[in-house]
Amino acid sequence: MATILLQAAGAFLGGFLGSTGAAIGTAVGAIAGYTLDRALINSTRRIEGPRLASAPPFTAEDGAPLPRLYGTARLGGTLIWVTRFEEASTTTRQGFKGGPRLTEYSYFVSAAFALCEGEIAGVRRIWADGRELDRTLFEIRVHRGTEDQDPDPLIAAKQGADNAPAYRGTAYIVFERFPLEEYGNRIPQFQFETIRAVGTLARNVRAACLIPGATEFGLSPTPVTQTPRDGETVSLNRHVLHGETDMTAALDELQALCPNLANIGLVVAWFGTDLRAGHCRIRPALADPATDGFSAPWRAAGLGRAGAPTVSWDGEGAAYGGTPSDASVVAAIAEIRGRGLGVTLYPFVMMDVPADNELPDPYGGAAQAPYPWRGRITCDPAPGRDGSADATAAARTQVDAFCGDAVAADFSVSGGAVTYAGPADDWSYRRFVLHMARLAALAGGVDAFIVGSELRGLTTLRDGANAFPFVEQLCDLAREARALLGAETKITYAADWSEYFGHRPGDGSGDVHFHLDPLWAHDDIDAVGIDNYLPLADWRDGDYAGGNPDGFSGPYDAAGLRRNIAGGEGFDWFYASEADRAARLRTPIEDSAYGKDWVFRSKDLVSWWSNEHFDRVGGVETGTPTAWQPRSKPIWLTELGCPAVDKGPNQPNVFPDPKSSESAVPHFSSGGRSDLAQQRFIAAHQAHWDAAAAGFAAEANPVSDRYDGRMVDAERIYLWAWDARPFPAFPLVGAVWRDGGNWAKGHWLNGRLGGATAGDLVQAILADHGLPEADVDRAEGTLHGYVIAEPQSARSALEPVADLFGLAATEDGGTLRFSSETTTGAPVVADLLIADGETVFRAERTPDHQLPTELSVAFHDPLRDFQARTARAVRLGAGGLRQETIAFPGAIEAGAARSLADDRLRRLWAARDTVAFDLPPTEVGVVPGRSVQLPGHAGDAEFLVESVEQGLVRRVSARRIARLVPTADDPEIPADRAAPAVFGAPAVQFLDLPAPPGGDAAERGLRIAAWAKPWRSQAIHASPETTGFVRRATAARPATTGELVAPLAPGLEGRVMRGADLIVRLNDGELSSVSRARLLNGANAAAVGAGAGGWEVLQFESAEEISASVWRLTGLLRGQSGTGDQAATGAPEGAAFVLLDAAVVPAGLAASEVGLLLNWRVGPSGRDLSPAHCVEEQIAGGVRARMPLSPVHIRATRTEAGDWTLSWIRRGRVDADAWDGAEIPLGENAESYRIDIGPPGGPTLRSATAAEPGWIYAAAHLAADFASLPAEAEIAVRQLGAGGWGLPGVARMTFN
Repeated sequence: MATILLQAAGAFLGGFLGSTGAAIGTAVGAIAGYTLDRALINSTRRIEGPRLASAPPFTAEDGAPLPRLYGTARLGGTLIWVTRFEEASTTTRQGFKGGPRLTEYSYFVSAAFALCEGEIAGVRRIWADGRELDRTLFEIRVHRGTEDQDPDPLIAAKQGADNAPAYRGTAYIVFERFPLEEYGNRIPQFQFETIRAVGTLARNVRAACLIPGATEFGLSPTPVTQTPRDGETVSLNRHVLHGETDMTAALDELQALCPNLANIGLVVAWFGTDLRAGHCRIRPALADPATDGFSAPWRAAGLGRAGAPTVSWDGEGAAYGGTPSDASVVAAIAEIRGRGLGVTLYPFVMMDVPADNELPDPYGGAAQAPYPWRGRITCDPAPGRDGSADATAAARTQVDAFCGDAVAADFSVSGGAVTYAGPADDWSYRRFVLHMARLAALAGGVDAFIVGSELRGLTTLRDGANAFPFVEQLCDLAREARALLGAETKITYAADWSEYFGHRPGDGSGDVHFHLDPLWAHDDIDAVGIDNYLPLADWRDGDYAGGNPDGFSGPYDAAGLRRNIAGGEGFDWFYASEADRAARLRTPIEDSAYGKDWVFRSKDLVSWWSNEHFDRVGGVETGTPTAWQPRSKPIWLTELGCPAVDKGPNQPNVFPDPKSSESAVPHFSSGGRSDLAQQRFIAAHQAHWDAAAAGFAAEANPVSDRYDGRMVDAERIYLWAWDARPFPAFPLVGAVWRDGGNWAKGHWLNGRLGGATAGDLVQAILADHGLPEADVDRAEGTLHGYVIAEPQSARSALEPVADLFGLAATEDGGTLRFSSETTTGAPVVADLLIADGETVFRAERTPDHQLPTELSVAFHDPLRDFQARTARAVRLGAGGLRQETIAFPGAIEAGAARSLADDRLRRLWAARDTVAFDLPPTEVGVVPGRSVQLPGHAGDAEFLVESVEQGLVRRVSARRIARLVPTADDPEIPADRAAPAVFGAPAVQFLDLPAPPGGDAAERGLRIAAWAKPWRSQAIHASPETTGFVRRATAARPATTGELVAPLAPGLEGRVMRGADLIVRLNDGELSSVSRARLLNGANAAAVGAGAGGWEVLQFESAEEISASVWRLTGLLRGQSGTGDQAATGAPEGAAFVLLDAAVVPAGLAASEVGLLLNWRVGPSGRDLSPAHCVEEQIAGGVRARMPLSPVHIRATRTEAGDWTLSWIRRGRVDADAWDGAEIPLGENAESYRIDIGPPGGPTLRSATAAEPGWIYAAAHLAADFASLPAEAEIAVRQLGAGGWGLPGVARMTFN
């Protein structure tokens, strides 16, 4: 179908194009449309074709071609430069003098990969062997492919400055000393998420608002983590791997996409508590009530975590993120300014009024509406209600209570923080604004400051003297803010679009108040701020078939949207009621009294700005103009945006948020997603206001004669909004951010600015092939990315786009025009040629069985890492089984793919009716791509001309089209993505244990149990000093560790304790029961941190999980491996628990290091050894393993001569578990014992040594030691070992 439609463009598109770029040496050709990555793109020539393949390896083939990229896609690379592998060796001595030397080798490579032809905005994510790289860990440089780029410094250093190519016009990426250990010492398969913005929208962005304003640490440019428990690290402001933090990654991408960006509106939120002005408090609040484990403190307005309130709970989580910490706001200002951008600080009130509130409603409801717009804060009762406080002294009283008494002098800086000297409970609006102003001054100043926004429910309140008390407050706040910020900072108020130009009370008085003019004229206000969400369209689904009264060809008609910026609703006419809107009964906007229609036009900025303003009382103008001086100050569009939803321009101020009473879709919207709505809306405003944009008309934005500039400052059109939570982490990491589901149809620009409209894609393809611009204003559709897969003509490149999006092409006066079938314009009524008295007309219908009943679109889903997916559309009730598959060479989202598939299937069935007819040669208006009607033969049916053969007559072929309402795009947001792992310091237990069974290697007694969440293998390093750490071992698996929930009572060595239990809470993992035989064979061994300071080794027979991660262990076999001394002391609550399995590894101690004090560091492999990643401990290892066990069965027998014969049985620590009855090995270099004797609990009175397990305590010695014979004495016997005297065996001698 598309092939035929494009015949009209044959003269433009038909020929094969030659080279459009310079070749990369001998390695890469740069012919337009060449491909690198067939994993993303398959043949674009076939409608019904093969499935898309999986990702191929990168290529280094000589002459390998490059792809052409439009939008964003996942590309492979062409290896264009590479060094030899660099070998690095590290030699260390194991132990001290005489120890063996160990040499370890690691390998690195430096390489460059060409990405695509032409200039790109940047590279977002990089995958190596399918795993995303943490770009902060590697030296990576992206060369964007500009025509003036310099050679990469590494390539220049290696090749020589004169021999290093710059690869101009080719985007490429360079890895410097990339480590290969994790990839088997080979270059991994790299893929790159590459962004090449097309069209002018991103290039024309000058300013943007940075949200969310509610995020405790999300504005911090440095990482902030929380450690809920030892070893568990949760990143609070880093959820991507392509930036140091979320905000820096988001700003990097915004600047890459928008090279002319000049200003950032930094949104910072406090929370309002009530719609009644007199009761509303504005205060900072937390989302997470936790107080411990944060790597950075949270403080705002003097509150810490312990004293701050929390936002309300909605469903399963906090309704909002928390207020940004003051420190993060200061850091964000510095970060943005450090990038060369201006900062406009935007204090923002969010209303935290939960759904279950019982607050009296000033508007008369049973309770206040949940999570309302700040513009609804008003007096109580509200204007228009009986007994309203409006126009009474009570209104001023309530406004004063809302604003409070804070002044600039109340704020100072102490200890690097802003302090407030006023009442601690004064959570008022003035305190909020002035705190923010003082915070901005602390940060070194800002370029602009906003004293409030969209508080129309307050600015329109009058007191008893018909004055506007809140406007007076704003004027005073501007003065106070100026005192804090200085003369260089520009100050404004961001008025709602329905508020800025005046107030007409709905009381029938005829009054007209330019109520904000005292503010706009104030000496401390530098600009008129307007949050511009004025409607630009009035499209209904019925207009697809019957025409639109405003001349729109579709809901997003580019020319129509531009016209309606200063026309249409709010300029020429308005709807007096919702009933009138439904019936399309428009009331003209007229000023019958004075002929100043502009007074009542919210859209007539030029007239409002250019004229004096006169209030009207009872409909009569006052004789004196207001303080406003015409053309005296510029207008800033402090917010400008449109939701990405069907018919968004009908009502651009609404937004999706299920928790909020304000949640809505635009008038007459299907609720389906439409990125085109947003893009066309913004582009219309850019063309209207920006003198640098194509289509600009000077009269629409005149130059002032009172200052140097135009009426609307294009540098101050702040698009709403760019999120500091970078795409695609937001919206996909649903476990962190609960509002991700709002992204698809919301005002967010993230994830959209890097895409393309169908029209912009067509223009870019034509430009890349050296062809003139086309008219694409009526080409509808958007996509995430598109890649030209093969060397081909422009026509071949365009056919898949035209086919999927239903584009028709016509040539008109040398200009190529692309339009969607539903926007082709009014049909031409054709007069048929009559030959020999008969009309030349033929009609055919394709049988149903020859038409597809199922259509599949194969595509790549950007929300699922560009995985290949298929969308299906089925025609229910139709006969036949024919299927059709389209392999689309681009990236689109699943919802869009489904709606496109459904629309194409409907077009195919409509097109089964074809006609052929002849026209006189004079009927030149019937050309391919135009729609025609043949009323005498086909009734009201409409046909799209596919071909015209010119001869003696014009022979026309056409197919039927149906102007159907497009299928709604029901977006699919997979919010189950896990945030990338951020590795912090593990929880580590250093266990100096007895020697393991079967050997005397004491160095293996020092063991490491490491646990971390998220887990990464842990590298174990050691050094005798605080530097020079050498890797000794690796813990490949997380150990099963935890802590005792209750104390463990002292126990006896080597006995199964039937009545005792051990209650432990595990960090992770699980335990299991074993049989008695397995228990006695050594199973279920664990170490418990004993009260004596060492480790008791015990075993357990039964394990039962009694609550989440809490286990009761019974059948305890205590004091194993000779740790009876530790068992005798028990263990306190909170003592460490370690399951002694294969995850507990030897530390890597050398034999010569046993007993020496060493410094140890344990942290995630591949990370630095800083405290942020590592646990450090100073310990002498192997001591317990070399310590002889205590002798047992100590006996004392008195001889007839009065001497005492002492005897004992030694125990062995080496190979002493045999059951064959033979004498156990000595296990020490020599057999030697020390005997200490003294009173129980007293000092040692006699020490002696023995070379065998016996000694005689002579009667003479006894008499010398004790002046009078005590009732008993205490004997301690120790065996000598390699590490000194061992554990004592203790017994009592009784003398009576």
